[in-house]
Amino acid sequence: MLRGLWVVRKEDGYVSMSRRFPLAERKHRKQSPAAPQPIPDDVELGSDLVSVAKAAKEHTENSPLYEHVLESSSGLWPMVVLESAGHLVAFLPLVPREALVLHEKAKAEARERGHGLWYHDAIAQALQPVPSVLLAMEAAAALAGVLSDHGKREGEETWEETYQRAWRFVLDGIPAGSILDTSVENVEGMLNAQYAQKPRRRWF
Repeated sequence: MLRGLWVVRKEDGYVSMSRRFPLAERKHRKQSPAAPQPIPDDVELGSDLVSVAKAAKEHTENSPLYEHVLESSSGLWPMVVLESAGHLVAFLPLVPREALVLHEKAKAEARERGHGLWYHDAIAQALQPVPSVLLAMEAAAALAGVLSDHGKREGEETWEETYQRAWRFVLDGIPAGSILDTSVENVEGMLNAQYAQKPRRRWF
């Protein structure tokens, strides 16, 4: 499941699209090892994601995993963040208590020993058994693909139309925070099939 997802413009941190999932958020509050970390408003989170993603990209010692699985300044983890067409696509999957405990332990050790490859290995160990993180990666890649298609489709597609395509994928492929399908083509095909099967009203 997902706690939330966001599409953020890199140039100014404006959140072009966002969705939060209350059921997953309630589950997070129940299983959080410490005080549960609430999700801030879109204005704060958008600018934060831009700065955190930029900092992660500038640190060359980071592992490839750490460039895409980040912790926000407000403590949200694991934020799956991909870059596409001048935007950041960010997904926040729901992870079990065990992963949160391992992450907190790795951060505590990092404060004493400093960040290094061992830290990235510890984070990878915490994430490896969590299927929601892999699904979030796949779904984020699919949503990033919708954004990267901007301008490549037949005719001139406005950003508003691109956002609408992305929103349809979210509504039909990720209902209530559960990732049903990470293929945009499958989701669009399902939507078109449902529309075609609806009885058409006759006006004569």
